[in-house]
Amino acid sequence: RDRIECLLDGSLAARKLGDTDAAIARAEAARATWSTLAVRPVTLEQRVYDDLAESYRIGGRYAQAEPAYAKAYALLESLGRQGTQNAGTVLNNRGIMLAQTGRPREAEPLLRRAIDVSRSDAGLGHVSPVLLVNYGWTLLELGRTAEAMPYLQSARAEAVRTGDDVTLNQSLLALAGALRAGGDLAGARQRLDEVEPRLHAALPAGHVAFVSLARQRALLALAAHDLDAARSQADRAVAIADLELTDYRVRILNAGTEAVTRVLIESEDENGDRWTTIGVSPNIIDASFQALMDSIVYKLVKSGAKA
Repeated sequence: RDRIECLLDGSLAARKLGDTDAAIARAEAARATWSTLAVRPVTLEQRVYDDLAESYRIGGRYAQAEPAYAKAYALLESLGRQGTQNAGTVLNNRGIMLAQTGRPREAEPLLRRAIDVSRSDAGLGHVSPVLLVNYGWTLLELGRTAEAMPYLQSARAEAVRTGDDVTLNQSLLALAGALRAGGDLAGARQRLDEVEPRLHAALPAGHVAFVSLARQRALLALAAHDLDAARSQADRAVAIADLELTDYRVRILNAGTEAVTRVLIESEDENGDRWTTIGVSPNIIDASFQALMDSIVYKLVKSGAKA
């Protein structure tokens, strides 16, 4: 058991240092060691699968993370601990993984349950702002802006109360997106103006958070029909994300007044990974911008950041 505890501690330390390969290797070693024990405590097995799932998720190995999360939660249920903060954390992390992989509809009920668990846990006086902002982001992805607003506002207030600067910044970025989607462009600009100096004070210039900021400013400029500013901010996001646009293709679908433009953009990052995104609109500028923004979002997901 002592070896398993050491491996789990080492896996957590590796995740914090950004060494995902080491985190996964130590978590897998912990699982292998657990299987050799003469007595196998379920509580320890649950910790092993919880750690394994997180290591896989952060390492981008989502296909392996999902069954590990399911196993970790099933073990909590077998212990009668599905109403504890630990269960809420597993639900939240699994929901984040689903949202990161383009499955917000599946993520939404898990993230909502995580909040419900947090509210029902008698030992907690407040819901974590992390849970609130994650749920709010997911509602935005689903186009449920009006529902997202109170969660994001609560996340902001709770982050201020607890001094959680990281979640406060995330909530401000999310609120900017929600306000823009709701047509309040001035309010969206105020939130971005509020968060930008906070990010500069806390993070290095090339941090992925500035990609999110530039993307939000580009979308805001597009909503205000300021194409020059939108293009400038989009270029900034691409530069910070260290992306190279390697291909650009346009196809006209249908004909006459029913014509629709489809734009395909191929991107490559600093690791040599490539992906293609598609934008479709009657307007070639809108289609191009849509494809470019989706490429930036993909890069953000690869980096583990919120869009």
